[in-house]
Amino acid sequence: MNNTRAALLAVIEKHRKAEASITVSALAKSVGISRSSIYKYYPDIPDLIANNKGKSQSSAQTENIKKIDLMRSQLIKNKELLSYLTNICTNQLIEISILKDALEDLESNTNAKISYLESKVSKLEKPQLRAI
Repeated sequence: MNNTRAALLAVIEKHRKAEASITVSALAKSVGISRSSIYKYYPDIPDLIANNKGKSQSSAQTENIKKIDLMRSQLIKNKELLSYLTNICTNQLIEISILKDALEDLESNTNAKISYLESKVSKLEKPQLRAI
């Protein structure tokens, strides 16, 4: 669980134990983030505030929140891995293209040399063989 989420949950739990209500704005201010950040990055937090006023957080909810956090962190890691692999593939395609061009140049040069040598050989005088 990340530090911000833990702080959010701690403030909510503190208010529940004191049987005091808290708003999303007050929660955001107490943790040092914006209200919109709560809605964007922690969409389950407003529901926790609205649905469970005065109740302690159940262990099932805690487990679900931990699972959500774990899945989010895995998703971030998978995105980073995908980006890394995309970079590798792009670099490999560029290298293949460079090697293909070099091979075509080499083949072209080799064919030019062969043509040149064939023309030289065809211009050579062939010695007459004597009959015995």
